[in-house]
Amino acid sequence: AGGEAVMVEVRAIDSLVDSGAAPPTLLKIDVEGGEGAVLEGARKTLGKYKPHVLCEMHSFNPDGVRRAFSVLADEGYSCATLNGAEAASFPQGGLETCHVLATPG
Repeated sequence: AGGEAVMVEVRAIDSLVDSGAAPPTLLKIDVEGGEGAVLEGARKTLGKYKPHVLCEMHSFNPDGVRRAFSVLADEGYSCATLNGAEAASFPQGGLETCHVLATPG
């Protein structure tokens, strides 16, 4: 609010890898509610290269969280919160932010 807008280039992770960038071994995602879109744009990379994923998820965007867990499940990942609890969807209990570690299965 009241700040200056900044234009940035956005590319999907899959397009970066397809254009010759080294495939990641770890994805750290902290995009304030856009985690579903990021993981959807990395679906091919997740399926082929199986990087670990550390993702901050926000309850204010439940659709983005649902989409993120859907991609991870489709690509065979197991998810746990950083406190060690198994996670297959956004943890209950009033949490607004959750850090999830997804490992390839």
